[in-house]
Amino acid sequence: MSALALAFASASEEEQKVKLRENMIRMVNELRECQERTFVWNEELGRYWEARDFAPEDELREMKGTWKDFDKHKTEWEKYGYGYLNAIPAHHAALIEMYRAYNNESWVWAPYYSIHKQLAGLIDIATYIDVPEVAGKALLIAKDMGLWVWNRLYYRTFIEMEGTQEERRAKPGNRYEMWNMYIAGEDGGTGESLARLSEMVSDPTEKARLLEASNFFDSPAFYDPLSKNIDDIRTRHANQHIPKIISAVAICFLSIFAQLNIFVVAFLEVISLEPADCLVLEMRIMGCLGDNFLGFQYPFLLNQVVIISNLGKCRTASYCLKGLVILRMRGALP
Repeated sequence: MSALALAFASASEEEQKVKLRENMIRMVNELRECQERTFVWNEELGRYWEARDFAPEDELREMKGTWKDFDKHKTEWEKYGYGYLNAIPAHHAALIEMYRAYNNESWVWAPYYSIHKQLAGLIDIATYIDVPEVAGKALLIAKDMGLWVWNRLYYRTFIEMEGTQEERRAKPGNRYEMWNMYIAGEDGGTGESLARLSEMVSDPTEKARLLEASNFFDSPAFYDPLSKNIDDIRTRHANQHIPKIISAVAICFLSIFAQLNIFVVAFLEVISLEPADCLVLEMRIMGCLGDNFLGFQYPFLLNQVVIISNLGKCRTASYCLKGLVILRMRGALP
């Protein structure tokens, strides 16, 4: 979906834009139709069935993740909870709360990774398509997905960093352990998308919940060593952990959490050369933007970092990120 949206935004030929627009409209309409299947009213509860209601603990402890189970789970959308939308059934998102390992044959894939790709794609469509009603529907789908994430993680998960791994895993839903699992705990940058989504909705309660949900993807096992200038990156899965930094940067811009600022800068210190290089870049950014500096929005600048990273220019990207963090910390960015 992001590819469609960005291709549409950059297309110069009307014939191309027509086709891309048609594809986005179809995807948005059909995704909303799928999502609405999860809107199940529960008379006993007096409300819609929500993410928190899915898989009570006793059921969760017995839940399996084989292909046979997958084929069963994918037909049970009425149990997922209001707003769930993913190519992977909600059971996989719940299974990582039981710390089930990444294993295509018997346990889980990376459920929040694919949730992120859909969130990011819908946000991009809402941003770039020139059909207001479709943009609004894309945003509505993303918002309902984001609030499913908030509901599940708010009510069914927690953070506990003390004790042995066995002790930390005694109860389902410890995010310290969930996000520290190889691939199963990979979220692809969900925190960044939720933070961005919180800027796009208007309801104060929804804005607050989406921003809170973005913070639920913090990974203390990864962040804490960085905050102490300990290189804990070397042995980690890069595709799983670099998006954590991107998410943290996005949250920094929105809420200025001091702890995030500290470890983000520490991360950049690890992967770049000298702090002075970033300060030079900072001055270049300020000089290039000139009088129009305050008119730039951080998503634009952050997207440039992502593009640079995808081109393999990791050192350049690190300088850019560090420059943006410092500028934000100094109050220079809106």
